[in-house]
Amino acid sequence: MNWWFFSAVTGASLVPCETAANDYKHQRNIALARIGFCYEKLGKPKDAIPYLLKALELITITEDELWKETRESLFRLIRFES
Repeated sequence: MNWWFFSAVTGASLVPCETAANDYKHQRNIALARIGFCYEKLGKPKDAIPYLLKALELITITEDELWKETRESLFRLIRFES
C-alpha cells in the first residue's frame, strides 16, 4: 500500500462509506430475521431457528421492534411461554 493513499484519506471522506456499511448491516439483519419468519410460516422450525438466533445476535439496540418480533418468533418455535 502506498503511503500517499493514507494521507489522502480524511475522516470526512470515510463518512459516506461508514453510513453505507451501517445501512447494509441493517438490511442484513432484516433479511436474516425474514428468512427465519418464512421458514416458521413454512413449518420448518429446524431451518428457522438458526436464522432467528443469528439475527438476534446481530440486531442492534436501535432495532428494538425487529428484535422483539424475532424473539417472539423464536419463542413460538421453541414453545417458550413469556
